[in-house]
Amino acid sequence: MTRALGVIAVLVALPCGEPPVAPMFEAVGTLEILPKDFEAVNGVLLARAVDLTDHERRTVARAICEEAERAGWDPYFILGVIDVESDFRKDVVSSAEAHGLMQIQPVTLGWLIMREQWALSVEDVRKDPALQVRLGVRYLKYLQDRFITLDAALMAYNMGPTKYGVVSLEQGGLDPYVGYARAVRRDWAHLKRLSQAPAGSVANLNNGGKPLATADGLWGG
Repeated sequence: MTRALGVIAVLVALPCGEPPVAPMFEAVGTLEILPKDFEAVNGVLLARAVDLTDHERRTVARAICEEAERAGWDPYFILGVIDVESDFRKDVVSSAEAHGLMQIQPVTLGWLIMREQWALSVEDVRKDPALQVRLGVRYLKYLQDRFITLDAALMAYNMGPTKYGVVSLEQGGLDPYVGYARAVRRDWAHLKRLSQAPAGSVANLNNGGKPLATADGLWGG
């Protein structure tokens, strides 16, 4: 976390002619430097991710903003993925044992931890929603680099890269999975539009009447 040290020196006014003296005291604290779009992303999480603690929400918002910037993506794209994958529920588990906001399976999570050379266990990361999000975004970026387009990366994220490599070669093989990419794009646009609307519209961030994607079935993470 980037922090800047702020030092405030309070000087006492002296009568004319008096020699200068050292400051009576110094107040030393830390000032958090927030990433671009942090407040907007935090506002979406405040409305939707109701089971996150305040600390978890802020660290997840920071993770989304920082990792989106690193990948060259709109942070609302990541929010769209989270919306479709978990409906912003941190403890949801799919029938395929995918966990967390971005629904990552344990074997994939372990591979990502090793790839990033983090000295953490799968269980350590699973307990931290922000770390899960960071790895989820990096995984998506890896898939985009591998399969070129964003829609391809989303479908590979949904079904797994090995399966994507097989079905993408079949006539119509991707047809059942195109809906996942469309759903992410729909929620991406929906969340961005409403978060930028006049004050008071934040209540509409709660799904906007759209059907919820589940953690099971075709879109099982």
